Amino acid sequence: MRKGWLLLIVLSVTGMGYCGVTYRAALERWFAGSEAPATEAVAEAVTSTGKPAVEVPQHKQLYSEGVQHYDKQQFQQALVAFTEALKLVPDDAIILAARGSCYLMLRDSEHAYNDLSKAIEIDPKMGSAYTNRGMVLVARGQLQQAVADFTSAIKISPDSSLLYSNRGLAYMKLKNSDACLADLDKAIELDPKNLNARTNRAGARLLAGLFDLALEDATAAIELAPKRPDNYLLRESIFKNLKKPDLAAIDGARARQLAAVRGYDQRVERAPASPDAYFSRAEFYADAGDWSAALADYSKAIELSPEIDQFYMARAEVLLQNGEHERAIADCNVAIRHSSRARAYSIRGDAYLAMGNFDNAIADYVQAKRFDASLASAYLQRSQALRLQGDEAGATADLQQARAIDPSLVE
Repeated sequence: MRKGWLLLIVLSVTGMGYCGVTYRAALERWFAGSEAPATEAVAEAVTSTGKPAVEVPQHKQLYSEGVQHYDKQQFQQALVAFTEALKLVPDDAIILAARGSCYLMLRDSEHAYNDLSKAIEIDPKMGSAYTNRGMVLVARGQLQQAVADFTSAIKISPDSSLLYSNRGLAYMKLKNSDACLADLDKAIELDPKNLNARTNRAGARLLAGLFDLALEDATAAIELAPKRPDNYLLRESIFKNLKKPDLAAIDGARARQLAAVRGYDQRVERAPASPDAYFSRAEFYADAGDWSAALADYSKAIELSPEIDQFYMARAEVLLQNGEHERAIADCNVAIRHSSRARAYSIRGDAYLAMGNFDNAIADYVQAKRFDASLASAYLQRSQALRLQGDEAGATADLQQARAIDPSLVE
């Protein structure tokens, strides 16, 4: 293995659909890898019968519930629904394959393998079952058998980019570079936006020492998914092999930043109505200098809890950094109305100083009890302005105030 490269195992679970006698046609597109969500396919199939939804058999209703849970990545709930459906129709190949996919996502390879194998036994033309059983076999390290299953799936759906991508990865793990690259080339030919294929081909080319070609694929993968840290880690390794340490360092730093923000993203996903979740992520973005992302999250926190002055002050600081002085002042005004905090006066003073409003800046700094270089600068700049206006006495008084704070100042 080339130095510094983290092997990326990227497999995709194919979609699920119900294939009863009147349902098969409506769902074949899903099994072939179409873009329609499984739930839409189920709904289309149900309505295609021309019968009211209340007349749908119970096992099909349970299956539909399971698909909805699966689409939301609620795999345990989906498993329960599919299991209840199978109690009513134990030999339904589609529901067996669906439950097998759930077991796969729950890392229960034994039950996944059993369900998928039974589905294939009942319906040998079910490409999704071969694909997902191939994934189970990859996880078990049974790579030749995985290649055989992916090959069976490709025979059923020869235009599926996903299937070539998965088989290419199995060949990569078998160290069959030629077969791996051939499959990944085919996957990208079928779908130039296949992210997994781009990532895996970049890794395969890196292993083969084809660094310039690997760089092309890694860059394309980043363009397709700019927030995935693993793509930056991969390109970091490629840059290292190309003897470009500065570019490698940039990608390494970006990967670490993206990995860190994932934790904040997950917190927001778990509690989308929590202002604290957005505020915490906004603080992370602000520390990283990503002003637009920070502002969006601070604004969401304020929307959820408009009474918390801390949110307004934090947003005001970012607005100040972003040069939006009037908006920063407006946020400080709200915070000051809530509670007269020194921090709000201090931020507002900085905004006034940046706008050249020295009177208000000095008043706010004094209110904040902030006697530092900023206050000295405000006195100095007001002194200069007063002198230009012919107010020598005022100018001299302000200059003295400035030097009292910072003796090193000169007019």
